[in-house]
Amino acid sequence: MLSPITLTAACLVSVLMLLAVDRREWPLGRVIAKLTASTCFVGVAVALGAMGSTYGQLILGALVLGWMGDALLLSRAPKAFMGGLAAFLLSHVLFATAFASGALSVQAIGAAVVVAGVFGAGVLRWLMPHAPQEFKGPVLAYVVVILAMCVAAAGHAFASQRWAVLA
Repeated sequence: MLSPITLTAACLVSVLMLLAVDRREWPLGRVIAKLTASTCFVGVAVALGAMGSTYGQLILGALVLGWMGDALLLSRAPKAFMGGLAAFLLSHVLFATAFASGALSVQAIGAAVVVAGVFGAGVLRWLMPHAPQEFKGPVLAYVVVILAMCVAAAGHAFASQRWAVLA
């Protein structure tokens, strides 16, 4: 098995390749670079022992759904696009579940709910007028789920002193 450091370095190289192939508009290079980077995320989680705990399994599941989202969003087909959005939405649900499965600080959650509410209202006020009617529901769902994930991450970070979950 590859080490997390090797996988992280491979991910960095893949992202740099993705930036380069995007500038050159090379579709096959984009597929290779993007899926290599996403595969490295999953590999890092496995290499760090994600299968050994419920928290790790939830994080791993979220990363696998992110990989699926990346793969589906590489297509220009509308159904693949919607599948990619659904995969990313479920990925964020799993991240939120992972954070909420551990220790939580009620005070941090309370403060985060206030901040998330203000931020979310601003984001929705900005996005909704520009969203086509058929995307208003998905946009609202995305904002709510991502903010719930952030609230859970803040509650978990403060309770467990695991500040990296806020990154």
